Amino acid sequence: MMFKRQKPLPLWRRILNFVWPQIGFKRAIQYIYLRILRIKGNPEGIARGLALGIAISLTPFVGFHLILIGLFCWLVRGNFLAGALSSLLGNPITFPFIWYIIYVLGIVMSPIPAHGVDLSPAALFNMFGAFIRSVWSLNLDLFIHRVWPVWLPMLIGSIPLFIISYAFVYSVSVRIIRRYQKGQS
Repeated sequence: MMFKRQKPLPLWRRILNFVWPQIGFKRAIQYIYLRILRIKGNPEGIARGLALGIAISLTPFVGFHLILIGLFCWLVRGNFLAGALSSLLGNPITFPFIWYIIYVLGIVMSPIPAHGVDLSPAALFNMFGAFIRSVWSLNLDLFIHRVWPVWLPMLIGSIPLFIISYAFVYSVSVRIIRRYQKGQS
């Protein structure tokens, strides 16, 4: 390959670059932005994929984002590559903030009375620990009593953010992509 490294980066460096890019966040974001603009296809499909990637990053379906992006892109004829690239909004640095926001929003929106509900970030970390233990040991009781009471408000809170972010990102990005593609032809 013409632009391949002569000495590949070790695995630990590639993982670290994913969490904290060596080129810096500004350049990493610019790279992703230009990569999305240069995707071949109709602007509406690219914008749908872009909007879906960002919107799905705001949901608590950790580990299933790419599967959901693929499914939704297939349903609405969105561009999967644009969705996958834009889903990088959700990363180890932003996820805790996203999860806390959707958790608190879900508590506020929930029809269940919120008195005695733990709104601290520790509730989220305890829930993820309980989730891993419940899956590892196939303990449904642990899942129902420790995971579900936190995960359900996260799901409820993610719905309005999903809808708002999808509508906003689609409406803005379709114009930008059209303008870019028109300038390239």
